[in-house]
Amino acid sequence: MCEQAVNVRKELTINSFLVTDEEAINACRNFLDDHRILVEPACGASLACLYEAKIEFKHYVNILVIVCGGATMTLDQLALL
Repeated sequence: MCEQAVNVRKELTINSFLVTDEEAINACRNFLDDHRILVEPACGASLACLYEAKIEFKHYVNILVIVCGGATMTLDQLALL
């Protein structure tokens, strides 16, 4: 798997983005409000790039963000964050 990641990096431009813990948690809350799906803050980090407009997507028609459910996260735990 690591070799494939290196090969993809050679072929494509990959950009990294930094989000704060607060942005990731807010993205979890926004995603819950928008889609009624609870996700963990690790997934919220990816979603924060969209919610916080850290990436410009105006040239794209469809955007895919893969998130996993909040298998280890409860609504009560999210409320404490």
